Amino acid sequence: MGAHQLPKLRRERYKKRNTVDGAINKLKQSRGYIYLGIATSAALVMWLRT
Repeated sequence: MGAHQLPKLRRERYKKRNTVDGAINKLKQSRGYIYLGIATSAALVMWLRT
């Protein structure tokens, strides 16, 4: 491996890691909406059963 390949490999690795980190952050942000939807669905089911 030459001296010129190492920085390129680091850049590629950083790009891939950045993509994964971005996807995980989006999932974390949407978790609140998912919880709200589940809570609303549960309340609706309880209301319909009564």
